[in-house]
Amino acid sequence: MEQTGSGLRRPTLAFVGWFGPRGLPSVVFALIANDALNGQPGAATVVATTAATVLLSVLAHGLTAPPFSAAYGAWVRRTAPGAETS
Repeated sequence: MEQTGSGLRRPTLAFVGWFGPRGLPSVVFALIANDALNGQPGAATVVATTAATVLLSVLAHGLTAPPFSAAYGAWVRRTAPGAETS
């Protein structure tokens, strides 16, 4: 039963890492970059790349949500980690 500094076990860290907040920081960074580039060549590429990344992320996380959630739920029921502290 390996733990990290947070006291959470690896399955929990992996689940939170995969399904945690994703798209909003990418959108904010794209807006900052677009503002900084201000019409220079490459500005449209930055925005398009960010949009594609966010859309692919939504697709990947949406497709993996049912199986990953079921697997994590089964692990929680099997191991009853409680608060996952040492």
